[in-house]
Amino acid sequence: MIEHTLSGNKPIYMLGESFGGALALAVAARNPTIDLVLILANPATSYERSPLHPLVAFMRTLPDQCYGTFPYITSFLLGDFIKTPMVNNKMDGTNQSPPLVQLMRRIIRHLPVYSVLTKIIPKDTLKWRIDLLESTVAYANSRLHAVTAQDNLILSKNEAQRLSGVY
Repeated sequence: MIEHTLSGNKPIYMLGESFGGALALAVAARNPTIDLVLILANPATSYERSPLHPLVAFMRTLPDQCYGTFPYITSFLLGDFIKTPMVNNKMDGTNQSPPLVQLMRRIIRHLPVYSVLTKIIPKDTLKWRIDLLESTVAYANSRLHAVTAQDNLILSKNEAQRLSGVY
């Protein structure tokens, strides 16, 4: 509201990626009379349909003593290790390692990082961040009908189709 007051009749630009995209949609839904230009990069509005969602439910049931294993269990999701070897596989055939071998090498190379993650992000902090993500995504998804926008979406194909169909 302060930015709107200061900007006068100019639009306010909001750029949001992942959680920020869902947050930008929530802000737009709560402020339908303000001229907002949303630039969304892969908003987390599809979180409930992502492969991470069931793993989060699993993480919540882990005893605190086992939380240190969570980054290892989800390692294939961290850093998008599956797509990277496939993209790096050269078209001229000079890269002879199969994508699965490349994937395993990347996971093994990054194992030390996973053990640090549980120290950087304690279980209570991760739970708080996930709760914040889930509540923001739920609110944004429930209020998409209140967001008026032009259809200039560049998202993942499925999410773009879903969001385009709402408004």
